[in-house]
Amino acid sequence: ESTPDQGTPYLLAVGSLDPRKNLPRLFHAWRLVHLRFPVLELRIVGGNSSIFKEMDCSLIEGCNIRLLGNISDAALLEQYRAATAFVYPSLYEGFGLPVLEAMAAGLPVLTSERSAMSEITGECAVLVDPHSEESISVGIIRILESSELRSTLSALGKIRAHEFSWDRSAKSIADLLNRYL
Repeated sequence: ESTPDQGTPYLLAVGSLDPRKNLPRLFHAWRLVHLRFPVLELRIVGGNSSIFKEMDCSLIEGCNIRLLGNISDAALLEQYRAATAFVYPSLYEGFGLPVLEAMAAGLPVLTSERSAMSEITGECAVLVDPHSEESISVGIIRILESSELRSTLSALGKIRAHEFSWDRSAKSIADLLNRYL
């Protein structure tokens, strides 16, 4: 699998073109961000390359968007580690594991205020209206323009991510079952 130039600054998003992932709005919002930060890339990991072929390519032309498709877990970890921030303006999620992965990797996170994402991130992310391209672009620009905000979100996100674990989840479920059985 080919790896993009690691020296290029980029934001990372993980998800397919499933409508709930909200990538078309992210792409429209990115066009505004790209005007202000023309060197920065938006990298999208996930989905089959064939899924992306069905997309209106005019949404991504000429504004530094890279569709990486499916990559190995090791390559994904490298993408998380080298990114400037993580963007995930999903319309709805059952849980949203990529947000936790990004926070655990120390990435500042931008995500939706109207889904389970806001419950997962708490105060550790920039929350945006996923139905508003302007809200998404303003949130991204806010993260990019403030190194202090990036540092704060990174530190708080790592702490928050460690509050979630498979063992803790299993114990919580077992406690609930024991209480009601």
